[in-house]
Formats: sequence, structure tokens, C-alpha cells
Amino acid sequence: KSAQSGDLMAFSGDAADGRTQLVLIDAKTRAVGVYHIDRATGQVALRSVRNVHWDLQIDDFNGGSPSPQEIKSLLPTR
Repeated sequence: KSAQSGDLMAFSGDAADGRTQLVLIDAKTRAVGVYHIDRATGQVALRSVRNVHWDLQIDDFNGGSPSPQEIKSLLPTR
């Protein structure tokens, strides 16, 4: 499931361990937060927060072959 309000986006899904995972993305600050919600108790636990601004500046990371540079080298020069 997903929802968006302004710069904030929310995505949720069922985890195998009986919890719900909620991912919040703030498009303005480029921050991602991951929460686990226990369906039995309603307890919310923050699992991870990360600003992805610098992550998204990388051209290639753990992407496999062919890399973006390899593909670029095959194209004619403009």
C-alpha cells in the first residue's frame, strides 16, 4: 500500500514475522525512515533512518555488468 501527502510518501507491507513494515520517504529532505509495527500490540519500532542524497550521487554501486560506464563506452561520441 502507498500514500502521498506533499513531500511525504508512505509505503507499507506485511512482513513474514507478523509485523507491518512502514517506509516513510521525505522527498524534500531525501530522508528515508523504516518502522516495524507489531500487529498484536501496536508497538512501533524505528528500524532505520538514512538521508539518501549522497547515495543518489553514485553512478553505479553493486549493479553488476554491464556497468553504466561500459554501456556509455559502446555508444557513439556526440
